[in-house]
Amino acid sequence: MNTKELNIVVPDGYEIDEENSTLNKILFKQIKPISWEHLNSITGYYVISNFEVRSASSFDSKKSDKNIFKTEAQAKEYIALAKISQLIPLYIKRYYEENPSWEPNWVRSECKYCIGVVKDSFYVISQIHLKFFIAFPTEEIAEKFLSEQAVLLRLAKPLL
Repeated sequence: MNTKELNIVVPDGYEIDEENSTLNKILFKQIKPISWEHLNSITGYYVISNFEVRSASSFDSKKSDKNIFKTEAQAKEYIALAKISQLIPLYIKRYYEENPSWEPNWVRSECKYCIGVVKDSFYVISQIHLKFFIAFPTEEIAEKFLSEQAVLLRLAKPLL
């Protein structure tokens, strides 16, 4: 028996619409990007006002708060990051008399001294445009923060 073959090439970002396609007519539908709306029920952990981590089970993602982390470890890392964000301005205010309200300007070509993670170790890294969460105006302040806040930094390491 003589047969013929027809190969269908599905365009990028599309899939075959199996519901509406027939043997004679193949329809494609656009694949929607994954978003929060794809979730129905979420389970995880959230942080309450006194930094206590609580378990969340089968929350409706459409109605509940969006501050539920997938794991307890992520919730604890978030707490450490929140504490770090509050400590950074205190270090700048105390140790940078030249401009106690200094904040990094990532557009301007000025050196910032950032704390980053390279191969599981912390380093002070000088940067001009590459953004880091923890940035200081001087290397000395960054080094002081790194040595004095080692415990918090270790807790927040996966988010840095």
